[in-house]
Amino acid sequence: MPPAPQGQSGLVPEGYVLVPITPTEEQWSGLVRDLMMWLDMYDKTPQGLFQHLRLLGVEPPQWLLDEPEMKGTGVPSKGTRVTLIYRAMIEDFLAAQIEAATHISHLN
Repeated sequence: MPPAPQGQSGLVPEGYVLVPITPTEEQWSGLVRDLMMWLDMYDKTPQGLFQHLRLLGVEPPQWLLDEPEMKGTGVPSKGTRVTLIYRAMIEDFLAAQIEAATHISHLN
């Protein structure tokens, strides 16, 4: 996982990241939007999700493939579905932060 943006105190506990209270466009417009579309569809199985993502031209991230319930054939539990949405929002936020930092470093 990429390093977390630093909070006002400069310290973020290990395994935590600092994210905005109100989701950013990066958080709600990427993978999480594709997950929500999948949840509105008939086939809510992991295979249905993976097929849906690939039809959109999105390769499922490794963390999603590694999720235990995503290796089964049944519909993932509500807790897992919420966790997937949460994780996708954080991953997309961090990716946007890294991209912005990379862009800024190339300008200097």
